[in-house]
Amino acid sequence: MFSTILVPVDLAHPDWAKNALCHVDGVDDDNIRIILLYVVEDLPSYVTGQLPEHVLLESRDKQLSKLEAFAREAGSNVVAEIRNGSPAATILKVAEQKEADLIVIGSHQPGLKDYFLGSTASRVVRHAKCSVLVSR
Repeated sequence: MFSTILVPVDLAHPDWAKNALCHVDGVDDDNIRIILLYVVEDLPSYVTGQLPEHVLLESRDKQLSKLEAFAREAGSNVVAEIRNGSPAATILKVAEQKEADLIVIGSHQPGLKDYFLGSTASRVVRHAKCSVLVSR
């Protein structure tokens, strides 16, 4: 069975997050750790240099509040975490660091650009060292 489940969520698409969480709903086993992960893409330096620092901190606080609300709804063994970086690479890195046995990731119907560039979910599926469940 699984001991650590990583659930990356995109706060811009809360329905995808809720759908992904449905797959771990009811997992109340205290031995199973569920990690909700939101990855904030790095902004170019020319953008961050023009923004007051408090704007970025306030934005991160709001995102963390939303993520923690999802975690509370999902159960007592769910924790929320925010990281910065490229979404696919960061998800894979966190999965390795946390020794995740399963990644449950939401996905949309791929568009033409996804076939050429690859979506976050497809990159995670191709490179993950653990099982991946793709939720649609």
